[in-house]
Amino acid sequence: MHGWGVALSRIADAVKSVGFVCVVIGLAVRWLWFRSAQTESFFYAHVQDSAVHHELAQRILNDGFPLSGAFEIEPLYACVLAVVYGLVGVDPTVVYLLQIALSGATIGITVHLGRRLFGLPGAIVGGLVAALYPPAVLFDVRLLSVSLGTLLLVGLAAAAHHAWEQGTRTLWLAVGVLLGAAVLVRGHLLLVAPLLVVVAAWRGRFRLVLPAVVGLSLSLGPAGVHNVMASGEFVPVSVGGGINLYRGNNGYVNTVPVHPFRLPPTADGLLKKSRLIASIETDRDLSAVEADRYWFVRGVLHWVDDPKRSMGLLIRKLTQMGGQQEYAVQMDIDSTVSTTPVLSWIPQATGLVSAFALLGLLGTRRARDAGVAAVLVGGSIGVAVFFVVAEYRAPLLPLFGIYAGGGIGLLWRHVHARTRLPFWMGVAVVGFGGAALWLPPTHGSLPWNGWVGEPKAAAPCAIDRQPRRDASIEARFQLGVFALNHGRLADAEEVMWSVFKEDPGHTAAGVNLSGLLLRKGATAQAASIAEMVLSVDACDDKAWSNLATARLRQGEYAKAKRAAVRATEIDSYHPGYWSLLGESELALGQTDSARALFERTVRWAPDVWQARARLGRIFLNAGEYEAASAHLQAAVAAQPGREELVGLLGLAEVGRGNHQGARALLNAAVKSGQRGPTLTALARALSAPGTP
Repeated sequence: MHGWGVALSRIADAVKSVGFVCVVIGLAVRWLWFRSAQTESFFYAHVQDSAVHHELAQRILNDGFPLSGAFEIEPLYACVLAVVYGLVGVDPTVVYLLQIALSGATIGITVHLGRRLFGLPGAIVGGLVAALYPPAVLFDVRLLSVSLGTLLLVGLAAAAHHAWEQGTRTLWLAVGVLLGAAVLVRGHLLLVAPLLVVVAAWRGRFRLVLPAVVGLSLSLGPAGVHNVMASGEFVPVSVGGGINLYRGNNGYVNTVPVHPFRLPPTADGLLKKSRLIASIETDRDLSAVEADRYWFVRGVLHWVDDPKRSMGLLIRKLTQMGGQQEYAVQMDIDSTVSTTPVLSWIPQATGLVSAFALLGLLGTRRARDAGVAAVLVGGSIGVAVFFVVAEYRAPLLPLFGIYAGGGIGLLWRHVHARTRLPFWMGVAVVGFGGAALWLPPTHGSLPWNGWVGEPKAAAPCAIDRQPRRDASIEARFQLGVFALNHGRLADAEEVMWSVFKEDPGHTAAGVNLSGLLLRKGATAQAASIAEMVLSVDACDDKAWSNLATARLRQGEYAKAKRAAVRATEIDSYHPGYWSLLGESELALGQTDSARALFERTVRWAPDVWQARARLGRIFLNAGEYEAASAHLQAAVAAQPGREELVGLLGLAEVGRGNHQGARALLNAAVKSGQRGPTLTALARALSAPGTP
């Protein structure tokens, strides 16, 4: 009985402990959010970054390694997804439950680390922040890497603290392995590595530096080897760092990432478009890795050209790291939190937590805390070097909470001290820090904003701005995008109609709707919808493109050209628009200018079969049969069921003297049931007198 009594007493103590309470609170909130989110569109309809992770996981599961090309996103989360999919099927429900469990572990580690660093205040505040930070709760029920990244980052901080205390090679090897794993989830955390190397050298010189570096290499090595095997070029983790560095530091940046060019409506649109632009601007077909280096250099050059502005912008982004405002790529966090009963009761205290965290960071001067401080400072700088979004800063918030507890404890210890100077200095740090973090990031009273100045004005319509819409309407729109991406066109059209009717200002829904109407041949209706979109946003290049296509089909060639010209003016790096303008020129009898546009199109987008087909006809009419055949072969390969293309290719082969090949094309087309005037013309050419 005595043994049972001791066991029960220990269980009771554990239940009453800070860690247990925080874990229960965190899991309860996440479970309630999981239950309520099951009716939301994002639960199964993966778009944007979620779609990229999901698709990469399926490629890993189906194709194995190496994949074709270097990783385009940090791969560890997709590998975890692939394992889950392989065990239980492609069901995000299990993934979300796993992520909630990971967050429970994160909360427990946070409480443990907070207690080791700052006692009860560090445990309580760190645990509550980890349990209740609203974006972290939201991201646990999204197909995003935030939950895994947070666990690895907090685990890394705890391991670094333990490694300092013990000073063994094995523990520093584990620190390196954990850091590499965290980098494979969030690449910007690679900037933590130099600080941890310094800490290891401080603790044990080269004796501990080598194991840390070896551990990091062991984690990152497989990704680097894969990228070399897949692309022939060395990439430590994934491509994309260069364009993201540019997006966060160019002259147009104010508080959010900016790319002064338009993007295609696909999950991987940024990488594809940035690669195309880099290739066009260098007049060379660049690989994905070469294009990323191009943008990296452009990003660095902004620092070199104007270091004062760049330093001011970096400090602004560091204040955003701890600031009150939230910005996320995939959602309007403030609106989602305020309209979600599970989360709406949680006070927005990020700025206050960060102000106390600043005091805690400045107030601790113990060498044994250096590893944790290196992770926090290096992680914050790693984010700020690029740009601040909730997905990036959420993994660091548990550490902010721990240091906030340290700051509160520091003030409490000095409130009744004999000398009150440390207390008032602490109050000043919290006051000034809190003011800087609560003010809007661009507020004129913040001195570094004078260094930054006003952002550079972009060319008219160059920046594609998508204003936030009503949350319920936006959720429905995302369902329509998911249906469109998966080929369910009727479902997508129904959703886009409902969204556009309820919110005529939702230009993205209008553009998708007009495109779907064009696909099914409702040309007049598609033109009408495109014009409605343009009445709201005259900078919508996709609406101009849809309008140009509709006018071409309606035979209004001059109007089609004006619309196509406008589309190319807004997005001068879109080969599809060049081809569309070429169609208009050709319809108006401007063959030479049309040919130049089509040739430019296939130079940078060889898979645009429409341009290939038009060039094939132009060269065929000009008697240039070799060139005609080359373009028409590519067009037929992309569209083998089009009678016109098959017939034109056959005529080009006749012109080249390849009568046998032309006859084979004709026979295959007839067997497949194709009929039409070009095949009739081909048959006549093959039956002409003197034809072998």
